Amino acid sequence: MTDQKTLSQRTTHFYLRDDIEKLKKIDVSLGISDIELRVRATAMPNFEPPYIKTENRKYYIIPEELYKTK
Repeated sequence: MTDQKTLSQRTTHFYLRDDIEKLKKIDVSLGISDIELRVRATAMPNFEPPYIKTENRKYYIIPEELYKTK
């Protein structure tokens, strides 16, 4: 288990929208752990989800906890 850091020990990062958009385009040749990290990092409610793109279509990847059914 990793110890939690206090606020003063944490580092902050600034990401531009273009950086996030590039991360959302998932390359299927990445390993499953890298794909999971990218999906967790970029999947946010009310924003376009991460995706896999084929020749002319996008297939969205939506984490189970964000996918709500009735």
